[in-house]
Amino acid sequence: MTRERARKVLTPAETLGLSGAILDARVRRAVNHIADAELDIVARRLTDDARANDLTYERQGVLEPVRVMLRPLLIMPEQQSYLHHVCTRVMAALARIPDLYANDAEVRKILPLAADEAEWFAEVWAVRTFIPSVAVNVHPVWSFGAPSTSTRHMRQAPTGGPRRGS
Repeated sequence: MTRERARKVLTPAETLGLSGAILDARVRRAVNHIADAELDIVARRLTDDARANDLTYERQGVLEPVRVMLRPLLIMPEQQSYLHHVCTRVMAALARIPDLYANDAEVRKILPLAADEAEWFAEVWAVRTFIPSVAVNVHPVWSFGAPSTSTRHMRQAPTGGPRRGS
């Protein structure tokens, strides 16, 4: 007696994930056909363009060009929408921190500031003559080919953050 293997029916999310993985694999194969010397030229040009357009990070007083991926990261529209939703939620939560810090001693205990930072915060936040805003640079560490149950991570922007020349 032979045992037939039951055919698994994919969910719409699994089907979408597979279509994204297939597209990514096609782009990866296409890039693999480009000679290493040619990719080196492209990498140097991207670095030179970043410097020329002042697209740099400042790390300990030294400007470094922002590294641009040679092979694009492909995501499906639904993934982009979800990523946007997550980043927006993270930014909204971060924007609430100054008020929480100012009004809750427990938050100040959990997130202590250095003396000069606390002095600056008290001075600026007490006046409140501006609309509070928080500039956030969220760098998601995301594997779009991973199963939907895998964990997603957010990490802090590199020290100094990116800056764009005037």
